[in-house]
Amino acid sequence: MEDLRYSALDLAAVMVSRRLDAEEQAEFLERVWRQERLYLRREYREDKRRLVLETFYWQSYLADQPAMDAEFPIVQRDAAAAGGVLRAEDYTGADAGLALFFKSVRLRCRCLGAGEVRIKRRTLLKRCGYRRLSPGLADFFRRCLEFYRLQVYVRGRIECRIEDAGMEDMLVFRLRQ
Repeated sequence: MEDLRYSALDLAAVMVSRRLDAEEQAEFLERVWRQERLYLRREYREDKRRLVLETFYWQSYLADQPAMDAEFPIVQRDAAAAGGVLRAEDYTGADAGLALFFKSVRLRCRCLGAGEVRIKRRTLLKRCGYRRLSPGLADFFRRCLEFYRLQVYVRGRIECRIEDAGMEDMLVFRLRQ
């Protein structure tokens, strides 16, 4: 389950996608720290400073990837000189892009005041790079929904499973009560 926990890169991606200003970013990170600490990766749960610094690093990276890619070896060298290690692969995993959608839904509902997040099933699959929902992908989606305590509804606030919804159905994600 550690692969489903929030990384600094995940938080930065949410901040960039929501286009938060500086004050909103600070409030968002404070809410994450207070309300979602158990969902943070182990290395951040007791180190708020590290969480904030690495989140802002990744936010800068996402804002200007080519320039940051050119600087990354220097940052790694500086981290090593300070006794630390900074590896990009620590922040991503095989399912990182897939899980990011569900992380974003939970964070938007818990920390950004959204009551629900809506997306068509077709758009969800496309965003994840798929055209069809395979049994393995459906299992991964169920695992994410359970871990992040999310419930899926269709029109009329009818509970459903993602695999049972039609391709054009609007899926509504809410936190489980």
